[in-house]
Amino acid sequence: MKVLIITTYFAPDTAMAAVRPYMFAKYLSLAGHDVTVVRSGEILQFIDKDFNCEQYGVRVISYLGKNSEAELFKSGKLSDKHTIGNKSRISFLPVKIRKIISKIYHNVFKVFEYKKEEKKALNYLHSIEATLTEFKNENFDVVLSTYGRLDNVFAGKVASDIFNCPWILDLRDRIAHDKGLIVGAMQRKIEKKYCSLADSCVTVSKSYYEDIKRKYKDACPNLIYNGYEKRDECGTISKKNKRLVFCYTGSMYTGALTVDKLFKALSFLSSRREINIDDIEFLYAGKEFEYILNQAEKHNVQSIMKDLGYLNREQIYNLQTSSDVYVVAARNIKHHFDEIPGKIYEGIRANRPILTLVAGNAQNGELKYLDDKFHYGYCFEEGGGQASFDGLCDYLVKLYNTSSITRLVPFNSGDELKNYFEYSQLTSHVEKLMKNTIERWKHNVGK
Repeated sequence: MKVLIITTYFAPDTAMAAVRPYMFAKYLSLAGHDVTVVRSGEILQFIDKDFNCEQYGVRVISYLGKNSEAELFKSGKLSDKHTIGNKSRISFLPVKIRKIISKIYHNVFKVFEYKKEEKKALNYLHSIEATLTEFKNENFDVVLSTYGRLDNVFAGKVASDIFNCPWILDLRDRIAHDKGLIVGAMQRKIEKKYCSLADSCVTVSKSYYEDIKRKYKDACPNLIYNGYEKRDECGTISKKNKRLVFCYTGSMYTGALTVDKLFKALSFLSSRREINIDDIEFLYAGKEFEYILNQAEKHNVQSIMKDLGYLNREQIYNLQTSSDVYVVAARNIKHHFDEIPGKIYEGIRANRPILTLVAGNAQNGELKYLDDKFHYGYCFEEGGGQASFDGLCDYLVKLYNTSSITRLVPFNSGDELKNYFEYSQLTSHVEKLMKNTIERWKHNVGK
Protein backbone atom coordinates (compact mmCIF):
# COMPACT_ATOMS: atom_id res chain seq x y z
CA MET A 1 0.00 0.00 0.00
CA LYS A 2 0.99 3.61 -0.53
CA VAL A 3 0.22 5.29 2.80
CA LEU A 4 0.04 8.99 3.75
CA ILE A 5 0.27 9.89 7.46
CA ILE A 6 -0.54 13.44 8.60
CA THR A 7 0.55 14.42 12.11
CA THR A 8 1.49 17.49 14.12
CA TYR A 9 4.31 15.90 16.09
CA PHE A 10 6.72 13.30 14.80
CA ALA A 11 10.29 12.06 15.12
CA PRO A 12 12.78 13.24 16.27
CA ASP A 13 10.29 14.46 18.92
CA THR A 14 9.77 11.88 21.69
CA ALA A 15 6.49 13.25 23.09
CA MET A 16 3.69 10.66 23.35
CA ALA A 17 1.86 12.50 20.57
CA ALA A 18 4.85 11.89 18.28
CA VAL A 19 5.65 8.30 19.23
CA ARG A 20 2.42 6.66 18.01
CA PRO A 21 2.55 7.98 14.39
CA TYR A 22 6.32 7.33 14.34
CA MET A 23 5.82 3.69 15.30
CA PHE A 24 3.04 3.19 12.77
CA ALA A 25 5.17 4.74 10.01
CA LYS A 26 8.23 2.69 10.96
CA TYR A 27 6.52 -0.70 11.14
CA LEU A 28 4.30 -0.12 8.11
CA SER A 29 7.46 0.65 6.14
CA LEU A 30 9.23 -2.42 7.54
CA ALA A 31 6.20 -4.46 6.45
CA GLY A 32 6.89 -3.37 2.87
CA HIS A 33 4.50 -0.44 2.46
CA ASP A 34 5.39 2.90 0.83
CA VAL A 35 4.94 5.48 3.63
CA THR A 36 4.97 9.28 3.42
CA VAL A 37 4.63 11.42 6.57
CA VAL A 38 3.56 15.05 6.49
CA ARG A 39 4.42 16.56 9.87
CA SER A 40 4.36 20.14 11.15
CA GLY A 41 8.06 20.18 12.01
CA GLU A 42 7.36 21.44 15.52
CA ILE A 43 9.01 19.79 18.54
CA LEU A 44 6.84 19.37 21.62
CA GLN A 45 9.26 17.83 24.13
CA PHE A 46 12.66 16.16 23.72
CA ILE A 47 14.73 15.39 20.64
CA ASP A 48 16.16 11.90 20.14
CA LYS A 49 18.47 11.45 17.16
CA ASP A 50 17.69 7.71 17.14
CA PHE A 51 14.04 8.51 16.34
CA ASN A 52 14.63 8.69 12.61
CA CYS A 53 12.06 7.14 10.31
CA GLU A 54 13.97 7.96 7.14
CA GLN A 55 16.43 5.15 7.91
CA TYR A 56 13.50 2.77 7.40
CA GLY A 57 12.60 4.23 4.01
CA VAL A 58 9.88 6.63 5.19
CA ARG A 59 9.61 9.93 3.32
CA VAL A 60 9.13 12.77 5.84
CA ILE A 61 8.00 16.28 4.87
CA SER A 62 7.61 19.27 7.24
CA TYR A 63 4.76 21.50 6.13
CA LEU A 64 6.15 24.44 8.14
CA GLY A 65 9.22 24.35 5.94
CA LYS A 66 12.99 24.32 6.32
CA ASN A 67 12.96 26.71 9.28
CA SER A 68 10.82 24.41 11.44
CA GLU A 69 12.51 22.90 14.49
CA ALA A 70 12.62 19.35 13.08
CA GLU A 71 14.24 20.54 9.84
CA LEU A 72 16.72 22.74 11.74
CA PHE A 73 17.70 19.70 13.82
CA LYS A 74 18.06 17.61 10.67
CA SER A 75 20.40 20.20 9.14
CA GLY A 76 22.46 20.49 12.34
CA LYS A 77 21.31 24.02 13.19
CA LEU A 78 19.39 22.90 16.29
CA SER A 79 21.19 20.58 18.70
CA ASP A 80 18.45 19.80 21.22
CA LYS A 81 15.26 20.96 22.86
CA HIS A 82 14.07 20.28 26.40
CA THR A 83 10.52 21.24 27.31
CA ILE A 84 9.77 19.93 30.77
CA GLY A 85 6.74 22.13 31.27
CA ASN A 86 5.83 25.04 33.51
CA LYS A 87 4.24 24.94 36.91
CA SER A 88 0.66 26.23 37.05
CA ARG A 89 0.46 29.86 38.11
CA ILE A 90 -2.27 29.01 40.64
CA SER A 91 -0.71 25.79 42.01
CA PHE A 92 0.04 27.53 45.34
CA LEU A 93 -3.69 28.08 46.00
CA PRO A 94 -5.91 25.63 47.95
CA VAL A 95 -7.60 22.93 45.85
CA LYS A 96 -11.13 24.33 46.36
CA ILE A 97 -10.10 27.77 45.10
CA ARG A 98 -8.24 26.26 42.13
CA LYS A 99 -11.40 24.33 41.16
CA ILE A 100 -13.49 27.53 41.21
CA ILE A 101 -10.91 29.38 39.08
CA SER A 102 -10.73 26.42 36.69
CA LYS A 103 -14.51 26.36 36.29
CA ILE A 104 -14.61 30.09 35.49
CA TYR A 105 -11.72 29.72 33.04
CA HIS A 106 -13.24 26.79 31.12
CA ASN A 107 -16.73 28.34 30.93
CA VAL A 108 -15.74 31.92 30.08
CA PHE A 109 -12.17 32.64 28.95
CA LYS A 110 -11.58 29.29 27.25
CA VAL A 111 -14.41 30.06 24.78
CA PHE A 112 -12.41 32.94 23.30
CA GLU A 113 -9.17 30.93 23.39
CA TYR A 114 -10.78 28.02 21.59
CA LYS A 115 -12.02 30.27 18.80
CA LYS A 116 -8.43 31.43 18.37
CA GLU A 117 -7.29 27.80 18.31
CA GLU A 118 -9.77 27.02 15.53
CA LYS A 119 -8.56 30.01 13.52
CA LYS A 120 -4.94 28.94 14.04
CA ALA A 121 -5.82 25.41 12.94
CA LEU A 122 -7.28 26.74 9.71
CA ASN A 123 -4.07 28.69 9.06
CA TYR A 124 -2.05 25.52 9.57
CA LEU A 125 -4.48 23.71 7.28
CA HIS A 126 -3.55 26.08 4.43
CA SER A 127 0.12 25.11 4.90
CA ILE A 128 -0.75 21.41 4.91
CA GLU A 129 -2.92 21.74 1.82
CA ALA A 130 -0.16 23.64 -0.02
CA THR A 131 2.29 20.85 0.85
CA LEU A 132 -0.11 18.12 -0.27
CA THR A 133 -0.79 19.74 -3.63
CA GLU A 134 2.96 19.57 -4.41
CA PHE A 135 2.57 15.81 -4.94
CA LYS A 136 -1.13 15.66 -5.82
CA ASN A 137 -0.41 13.43 -8.81
CA GLU A 138 0.75 10.60 -6.56
CA ASN A 139 -1.70 7.78 -5.98
CA PHE A 140 -2.09 7.13 -2.27
CA ASP A 141 -4.19 4.16 -1.24
CA VAL A 142 -5.12 5.51 2.19
CA VAL A 143 -4.67 8.55 4.45
CA LEU A 144 -4.23 8.33 8.22
CA SER A 145 -4.37 11.57 10.19
CA THR A 146 -3.78 11.83 13.93
CA TYR A 147 -5.55 14.13 16.35
CA GLY A 148 -2.99 16.18 18.17
CA ARG A 149 -4.43 19.43 16.87
CA LEU A 150 -7.54 20.25 14.89
CA ASP A 151 -5.65 21.02 11.68
CA ASN A 152 -4.84 17.31 11.34
CA VAL A 153 -8.50 16.42 11.69
CA PHE A 154 -9.42 18.90 8.96
CA ALA A 155 -6.43 17.88 6.82
CA GLY A 156 -7.43 14.22 6.76
CA LYS A 157 -10.60 15.08 4.89
CA VAL A 158 -8.76 17.48 2.57
CA ALA A 159 -6.15 14.84 1.72
CA SER A 160 -8.85 12.26 1.08
CA ASP A 161 -10.44 14.59 -1.47
CA ILE A 162 -7.12 15.52 -3.11
CA PHE A 163 -5.94 11.93 -3.55
CA ASN A 164 -9.38 10.36 -3.97
CA CYS A 165 -8.75 7.69 -1.36
CA PRO A 166 -10.20 6.62 2.00
CA TRP A 167 -9.32 8.40 5.24
CA ILE A 168 -8.71 6.98 8.73
CA LEU A 169 -8.94 9.40 11.66
CA ASP A 170 -6.66 8.29 14.51
CA LEU A 171 -8.00 9.72 17.77
CA ARG A 172 -4.95 9.51 20.00
CA ASP A 173 -6.75 12.01 22.23
CA ARG A 174 -10.42 12.83 22.64
CA ILE A 175 -11.57 15.79 20.55
CA ALA A 176 -14.44 16.52 22.96
CA HIS A 177 -12.54 16.81 26.23
CA ASP A 178 -12.99 20.33 27.61
CA LYS A 179 -14.75 20.81 30.96
CA GLY A 180 -16.56 23.96 29.84
CA LEU A 181 -20.17 23.75 28.61
CA ILE A 182 -19.71 25.94 25.53
CA VAL A 183 -16.26 24.73 24.45
CA GLY A 184 -17.29 21.13 25.21
CA ALA A 185 -20.33 21.53 22.93
CA MET A 186 -18.14 23.04 20.18
CA GLN A 187 -15.74 20.13 20.43
CA ARG A 188 -18.53 17.54 20.36
CA LYS A 189 -19.88 19.11 17.19
CA ILE A 190 -16.46 18.82 15.50
CA GLU A 191 -15.98 15.29 16.84
CA LYS A 192 -19.34 14.13 15.52
CA LYS A 193 -18.82 15.73 12.11
CA TYR A 194 -15.34 14.37 11.43
CA CYS A 195 -15.83 10.94 13.00
CA SER A 196 -18.80 10.58 10.67
CA LEU A 197 -16.93 11.91 7.62
CA ALA A 198 -13.93 9.62 8.14
CA ASP A 199 -14.11 6.21 6.47
CA SER A 200 -12.80 4.73 9.72
CA CYS A 201 -11.77 6.20 13.06
CA VAL A 202 -9.51 4.73 15.72
CA THR A 203 -9.60 5.20 19.49
CA VAL A 204 -6.97 4.26 22.09
CA SER A 205 -9.35 3.20 24.86
CA LYS A 206 -12.37 0.91 25.11
CA SER A 207 -14.51 3.58 26.79
CA TYR A 208 -13.89 6.10 23.97
CA TYR A 209 -14.62 3.42 21.37
CA GLU A 210 -17.95 2.59 23.02
CA ASP A 211 -18.81 6.27 23.36
CA ILE A 212 -18.31 6.99 19.66
CA LYS A 213 -20.14 3.82 18.66
CA ARG A 214 -23.12 4.81 20.82
CA LYS A 215 -23.28 8.53 19.94
CA TYR A 216 -22.36 8.73 16.26
CA LYS A 217 -24.33 6.29 14.13
CA ASP A 218 -22.47 7.18 10.92
CA ALA A 219 -19.02 6.64 12.46
CA CYS A 220 -17.00 3.46 12.00
CA PRO A 221 -14.91 3.22 15.21
CA ASN A 222 -12.07 0.79 15.91
CA LEU A 223 -9.92 0.20 18.98
CA ILE A 224 -6.11 0.14 18.70
CA TYR A 225 -4.28 0.86 21.95
CA ASN A 226 -1.11 2.86 22.38
CA GLY A 227 1.91 0.70 23.06
CA TYR A 228 5.63 0.36 23.50
CA GLU A 229 8.59 -0.67 21.39
CA LYS A 230 10.57 -3.72 22.42
CA ARG A 231 14.18 -3.01 23.34
CA ASP A 232 17.19 -5.16 22.48
CA GLU A 233 18.26 -5.39 26.11
CA CYS A 234 17.11 -8.44 28.03
CA GLY A 235 16.42 -8.80 31.72
CA THR A 236 16.63 -6.10 34.37
CA ILE A 237 19.30 -4.19 36.26
CA SER A 238 19.79 -5.57 39.77
CA LYS A 239 19.33 -3.12 42.65
CA LYS A 240 21.95 -2.81 45.38
CA ASN A 241 19.87 -3.64 48.47
CA LYS A 242 16.83 -5.57 49.69
CA ARG A 243 14.62 -2.54 50.23
CA LEU A 244 11.23 -2.52 48.53
CA VAL A 245 11.74 0.19 45.92
CA PHE A 246 8.87 2.03 44.21
CA CYS A 247 9.49 4.42 41.34
CA TYR A 248 7.39 7.10 39.69
CA THR A 249 8.59 8.95 36.61
CA GLY A 250 7.04 12.01 35.02
CA SER A 251 4.33 14.53 35.71
CA MET A 252 1.46 14.60 38.20
CA TYR A 253 -0.27 17.14 35.94
CA THR A 254 -0.41 19.96 38.47
CA GLY A 255 -2.39 18.13 41.10
CA ALA A 256 -4.73 16.21 38.81
CA LEU A 257 -3.10 12.92 39.89
CA THR A 258 -2.10 11.61 43.30
CA VAL A 259 -0.22 8.76 44.99
CA ASP A 260 -1.67 9.65 48.40
CA LYS A 261 -3.34 6.25 48.94
CA LEU A 262 -0.03 4.41 48.56
CA PHE A 263 1.47 6.49 51.37
CA LYS A 264 -1.66 5.99 53.47
CA ALA A 265 -1.43 2.21 53.03
CA LEU A 266 2.30 2.15 53.86
CA SER A 267 1.68 4.23 56.99
CA PHE A 268 -1.17 1.93 58.05
CA LEU A 269 0.92 -1.21 57.54
CA SER A 270 3.84 0.34 59.41
CA SER A 271 1.60 1.18 62.38
CA ARG A 272 0.50 -2.47 62.47
CA ARG A 273 4.16 -3.55 62.22
CA GLU A 274 3.46 -5.58 59.10
CA ILE A 275 6.24 -3.66 57.37
CA ASN A 276 9.25 -1.67 58.50
CA ILE A 277 9.08 1.74 56.84
CA ASP A 278 12.91 1.91 56.87
CA ASP A 279 12.88 -0.93 54.33
CA ILE A 280 10.82 1.11 51.84
CA GLU A 281 12.09 3.59 49.25
CA PHE A 282 10.12 5.79 46.84
CA LEU A 283 12.18 7.20 43.95
CA TYR A 284 10.78 10.10 41.94
CA ALA A 285 12.10 11.45 38.64
CA GLY A 286 10.40 14.62 37.44
CA LYS A 287 9.65 18.22 38.36
CA GLU A 288 6.92 17.85 41.02
CA PHE A 289 8.77 16.25 43.91
CA GLU A 290 7.50 18.83 46.39
CA TYR A 291 3.89 17.98 45.52
CA ILE A 292 4.46 14.25 46.13
CA LEU A 293 6.56 14.91 49.25
CA ASN A 294 3.62 16.82 50.76
CA GLN A 295 1.45 13.73 50.30
CA ALA A 296 4.07 11.56 52.02
CA GLU A 297 4.38 14.05 54.90
CA LYS A 298 0.62 13.92 55.41
CA HIS A 299 1.02 10.25 56.38
CA ASN A 300 4.41 10.68 58.09
CA VAL A 301 6.32 8.52 55.61
CA GLN A 302 8.48 11.27 54.10
CA SER A 303 11.63 9.36 55.08
CA ILE A 304 11.10 6.98 52.13
CA MET A 305 11.22 9.79 49.56
CA LYS A 306 14.14 10.44 47.21
CA ASP A 307 14.21 13.11 44.51
CA LEU A 308 16.17 12.12 41.38
CA GLY A 309 15.27 15.28 39.43
CA TYR A 310 15.29 15.27 35.65
CA LEU A 311 16.52 12.08 33.96
CA ASN A 312 16.99 11.38 30.26
CA ARG A 313 15.21 8.50 28.50
CA GLU A 314 17.99 5.98 29.08
CA GLN A 315 18.28 6.86 32.77
CA ILE A 316 14.52 6.57 33.20
CA TYR A 317 14.51 3.14 31.58
CA ASN A 318 17.30 1.98 33.90
CA LEU A 319 15.40 3.32 36.90
CA GLN A 320 12.22 1.54 35.84
CA THR A 321 13.91 -1.81 35.30
CA SER A 322 15.90 -1.65 38.56
CA SER A 323 12.92 -0.81 40.80
CA ASP A 324 10.71 -3.42 42.43
CA VAL A 325 7.44 -1.70 41.58
CA TYR A 326 6.52 0.75 38.83
CA VAL A 327 3.85 3.21 40.02
CA VAL A 328 1.28 4.75 37.68
CA ALA A 329 -1.26 7.40 38.72
CA ALA A 330 -4.55 7.90 36.88
CA ARG A 331 -8.03 9.32 37.31
CA ASN A 332 -11.52 7.94 36.65
CA ILE A 333 -14.66 9.95 37.39
CA LYS A 334 -18.27 8.87 36.89
CA HIS A 335 -19.86 10.13 33.65
CA HIS A 336 -16.38 10.79 32.23
CA PHE A 337 -14.19 8.45 30.24
CA ASP A 338 -11.15 6.89 31.86
CA GLU A 339 -8.02 7.11 29.77
CA ILE A 340 -5.02 4.80 29.78
CA PRO A 341 -1.86 6.69 30.78
CA GLY A 342 1.12 6.21 28.52
CA LYS A 343 3.15 5.30 31.60
CA ILE A 344 1.37 1.92 31.66
CA TYR A 345 3.16 0.93 28.47
CA GLU A 346 6.52 1.98 29.90
CA GLY A 347 5.86 -0.33 32.85
CA ILE A 348 5.05 -3.22 30.51
CA ARG A 349 8.26 -2.58 28.58
CA ALA A 350 10.28 -2.51 31.81
CA ASN A 351 8.80 -5.90 32.78
CA ARG A 352 8.13 -4.80 36.35
CA PRO A 353 5.00 -5.15 38.52
CA ILE A 354 2.74 -2.17 37.90
CA LEU A 355 0.89 -0.54 40.80
CA THR A 356 -1.88 1.61 39.36
CA LEU A 357 -3.46 4.22 41.65
CA VAL A 358 -6.74 5.47 40.20
CA ALA A 359 -8.26 8.54 41.88
CA GLY A 360 -11.91 9.49 41.41
CA ASN A 361 -15.34 8.14 42.31
CA ALA A 362 -15.75 5.58 39.51
CA GLN A 363 -14.82 1.92 39.70
CA ASN A 364 -14.32 -1.08 37.42
CA GLY A 365 -12.62 1.12 34.84
CA GLU A 366 -10.47 0.11 31.91
CA LEU A 367 -7.23 0.03 33.90
CA LYS A 368 -8.76 -2.48 36.32
CA TYR A 369 -10.09 -4.47 33.38
CA LEU A 370 -6.58 -4.69 31.88
CA ASP A 371 -5.02 -5.60 35.23
CA ASP A 372 -7.62 -8.33 35.77
CA LYS A 373 -6.97 -9.61 32.27
CA PHE A 374 -3.17 -9.68 32.36
CA HIS A 375 -2.37 -9.76 36.12
CA TYR A 376 0.56 -7.36 35.81
CA GLY A 377 0.28 -5.93 39.35
CA TYR A 378 -2.53 -4.32 41.30
CA CYS A 379 -5.04 -1.64 40.35
CA PHE A 380 -6.30 0.41 43.29
CA GLU A 381 -9.49 2.37 42.57
CA GLU A 382 -10.52 5.10 44.99
CA GLY A 383 -14.09 4.47 43.84
CA GLY A 384 -13.77 0.89 45.05
CA GLY A 385 -13.77 2.05 48.66
CA GLN A 386 -12.46 0.03 51.57
CA ALA A 387 -12.35 -3.23 49.63
CA SER A 388 -9.92 -1.77 47.10
CA PHE A 389 -7.80 -0.25 49.89
CA ASP A 390 -7.67 -3.58 51.72
CA GLY A 391 -6.56 -5.23 48.47
CA LEU A 392 -3.81 -2.61 48.11
CA CYS A 393 -2.55 -3.34 51.63
CA ASP A 394 -2.53 -7.10 50.99
CA TYR A 395 -0.59 -6.56 47.76
CA LEU A 396 1.98 -4.35 49.48
CA VAL A 397 2.57 -6.91 52.22
CA LYS A 398 3.19 -9.63 49.61
CA LEU A 399 5.67 -7.38 47.80
CA TYR A 400 7.39 -6.50 51.07
CA ASN A 401 7.77 -10.11 52.15
CA THR A 402 9.19 -11.04 48.74
CA SER A 403 11.67 -8.14 48.69
CA SER A 404 13.07 -9.23 52.06
CA ILE A 405 14.18 -12.49 50.43
CA THR A 406 15.51 -11.29 47.07
CA ARG A 407 17.26 -8.17 45.79
CA LEU A 408 14.57 -7.59 43.14
CA VAL A 409 10.95 -8.69 43.27
CA PRO A 410 10.74 -11.45 40.64
CA PHE A 411 8.21 -10.78 37.91
CA ASN A 412 7.41 -11.94 34.42
CA SER A 413 4.34 -10.48 32.74
CA GLY A 414 4.24 -13.20 30.09
CA ASP A 415 4.31 -13.03 26.31
CA GLU A 416 0.56 -12.38 25.98
CA LEU A 417 0.78 -9.01 27.71
CA LYS A 418 4.01 -8.00 25.97
CA ASN A 419 2.74 -8.91 22.51
CA TYR A 420 -0.67 -7.33 23.09
CA PHE A 421 0.81 -3.84 23.38
CA GLU A 422 4.02 -4.14 21.35
CA TYR A 423 4.00 -1.64 18.47
CA SER A 424 5.03 -4.12 15.79
CA GLN A 425 1.93 -6.14 16.72
CA LEU A 426 -0.32 -3.08 17.00
CA THR A 427 0.79 -1.91 13.56
CA SER A 428 -0.38 -5.23 12.09
CA HIS A 429 -3.86 -4.24 13.32
CA VAL A 430 -3.45 -0.86 11.61
CA GLU A 431 -2.40 -2.64 8.41
CA LYS A 432 -5.49 -4.86 8.56
CA LEU A 433 -7.74 -1.87 9.25
CA MET A 434 -6.28 0.00 6.27
CA LYS A 435 -6.92 -2.93 3.93
CA ASN A 436 -10.50 -3.36 5.19
CA THR A 437 -11.16 0.39 4.93
CA ILE A 438 -9.86 0.48 1.35
CA GLU A 439 -12.05 -2.47 0.35
CA ARG A 440 -15.14 -0.92 1.97
CA TRP A 441 -14.40 2.47 0.37
CA LYS A 442 -14.01 0.92 -3.09
CA HIS A 443 -17.27 -0.95 -2.62
CA ASN A 444 -19.11 2.23 -1.61
CA VAL A 445 -17.59 4.24 -4.47
CA GLY A 446 -18.66 1.56 -6.92
CA LYS A 447 -22.29 1.77 -5.87
